[in-house]
Amino acid sequence: MKIALINPPFEKLVFRCGYCSNFAKSNYYWPPIDLLVQSGFLQQGGHEVAVFDFNVMRTSREKAVENVRDFAPDGMFVLIGSGSWKSDIAFVEQLKQVVPRSRVVVGGAVLLYSSADFIDRFPFVDGVLMDFTQDVLASFFGGDDGIPCMSVREGGKPVVRTPQWDHKLSFPPGRHELFPLDRYRNPHNDKRFTVLLTSFGCQYSCTFCNATDIPFRYRDVDEVMEELRYVYSLGIREIKFRDLNFVSKVSRTRELCEALIVSGMKFGWHATTRADTLNEDLLLLMKRAGCHSLHMGVESGSEELLQRYEKRSDLKRIKASFLLCKKIGIRTLGTFIIGLPGETPVSIQKTIVFAKELKCDVASFNIATALYGTELRRECLEKGYIEKTDGVDELDTCFKASVIGTPQLSPEEVRVWHRRAMMSFYLRPGYIWNQLTNRNFSELAGLARMGMPVLREIFGGH
Repeated sequence: MKIALINPPFEKLVFRCGYCSNFAKSNYYWPPIDLLVQSGFLQQGGHEVAVFDFNVMRTSREKAVENVRDFAPDGMFVLIGSGSWKSDIAFVEQLKQVVPRSRVVVGGAVLLYSSADFIDRFPFVDGVLMDFTQDVLASFFGGDDGIPCMSVREGGKPVVRTPQWDHKLSFPPGRHELFPLDRYRNPHNDKRFTVLLTSFGCQYSCTFCNATDIPFRYRDVDEVMEELRYVYSLGIREIKFRDLNFVSKVSRTRELCEALIVSGMKFGWHATTRADTLNEDLLLLMKRAGCHSLHMGVESGSEELLQRYEKRSDLKRIKASFLLCKKIGIRTLGTFIIGLPGETPVSIQKTIVFAKELKCDVASFNIATALYGTELRRECLEKGYIEKTDGVDELDTCFKASVIGTPQLSPEEVRVWHRRAMMSFYLRPGYIWNQLTNRNFSELAGLARMGMPVLREIFGGH
């Protein structure tokens, strides 16, 4: 069969992959992991696979429809973004009109909790893939409607099949060469790179995050190394590990780093993890294996808010890990949330001060959003902080207006504090000088791409 893997066009860069969807704050972007994993399954099955990342290619909607029509696929897998779904679903309808015989499957974060709504409302959608780590697309495109992790339509009615998440995480190397790798941008340097998944799911229970519904599973290290060797053969030397928590299991992280060192492959890489999983010995090993940057979720400088939202970490441990990274020479990106229910100007100020104390190289301040499937969303609906709607909302955590208004802070006040946090962190003369004098040209190029849109947001306001 001929199968098209599609990331739809949109006026802005929008992440739609790995059940995490938002608009890019800056000019960085990477291959969608859902499409990458499925490309490996489909290529292994002998199918003709075409990857259309229309978003990163900045393709017009008209040209994108034309490209898919010319390929004439038997099946299409299309990503849907939580903040762009209205545009995305209209694009899917256009595709179905020009290739009517092709079965259409959609996938994305919002669909984990609203697949019945999409199946019911949009007759041109044939199925919703509820677990992108399973090898099921080819079977569905071949006519099998009884797949456990695929929500479908039977007798004109939606049939929701929720993911079981109990299978072993295992998949062949993705076909990285099918993706427009020269168009993706790394926030840390100017090197050509790709993404890779070594584990998926989360062991923690933060109530603002929908990843808590996905149990933690990991691939065998030998399988990961096979994909790394394949990537290395393509001439790629930079990796972004897309694990939700790269150090969920310390012994396995050590095993993977040791395998990388022994292999002799000289990758540079960055990953996301929790600060409280790190220690000095592990960080030294990760650096030897090529790690140059870590992304860590801090969320708040208020112990009370961390406890309220079950972050299960403490400020002292977080700070120790950030300072260890600085000592060892691993750059850090800390993520923070502004505007959670219970937030006050005092707690936001604590977060801003704490971000500076961490000495992180980059601070990502995000507006709190009541994501589908989270305890936070249920709390907000129950208390009337957000309105209950009959359909699906458009959600975003970046520069759009906050969807949460509380007795402590209005949405407008949250936006003001969000901008104030960025100004306070990034416009410090000492911070600017430190970044300019401690990076090489490639790293400065990445920093400039990431920083300019942030500066435009700071000076332009919301």
